[in-house]
Amino acid sequence: MRRVDRARTVAGQIGLVSEAGEALVALSAKHLPLKDAPILAAALSANATVLVTGDRRHFGALFGKTLNRTVTALPPRGTGASAPPVVGVGVPADVLL
Repeated sequence: MRRVDRARTVAGQIGLVSEAGEALVALSAKHLPLKDAPILAAALSANATVLVTGDRRHFGALFGKTLNRTVTALPPRGTGASAPPVVGVGVPADVLL
């Protein structure tokens, strides 16, 4: 598959989600710094299947792990052609999301 076609396919699978509630942010803060907790919380709240982020420093320990039986955290290159749909969280660009 050409890169352009692949980019179009992936772009069609990305969505933005709303902020999560304070309780879920607090729960996520047990695993991440407070500034990053809303990203994970929003993905969990939206029942995202994949959370893609380039933030290895804070999310690296979560890469490849399925959280709350729904979200798998992956680095950007960890998403292959057969990856499940990606749900992006409306956050800074380094999360590609």
